[in-house]
Amino acid sequence: MDEMLRAPEAVCSSRVTLPSAVRSAPTIVCIDDDAEIARIWQMRLSRFGVNVVCATNGEDGFVAAVEKRPDLILLDLCMPGQDGRQVLARLRQHPSTREIPVLMLTGDTHSARRRNAHEEADDYLSKPLSFSQLIEKLQAYITLG
Repeated sequence: MDEMLRAPEAVCSSRVTLPSAVRSAPTIVCIDDDAEIARIWQMRLSRFGVNVVCATNGEDGFVAAVEKRPDLILLDLCMPGQDGRQVLARLRQHPSTREIPVLMLTGDTHSARRRNAHEEADDYLSKPLSFSQLIEKLQAYITLG
């Protein structure tokens, strides 16, 4: 009788791996002051099973990242108000976002700013970029459906 009572404890202490169909889809926070670009990324990435949360300024993007704790952040370098580097600094300081990979996006042609952004972010993408280039970079960090 005692063994029967102990058996559930053993089962509960074992690690269970959920089938891929039960696991949640990856989430990306896209922070870009161009709402149309953010909407296009959202629409196209949803076809790959990715949840995309869009923000059109640095403050809203930072809040979304803290609240959603995404698997990855796409961050535009040049934005009015808080630019991408300022947002990235805040993300790196916050305990719930400091380990989230950040891909910096920019059409900025100034090489020093691009180089600095690349050194601070996990990766860097130049605008304009094709969707296939974006997918290739994302696959290095998250699993797409």
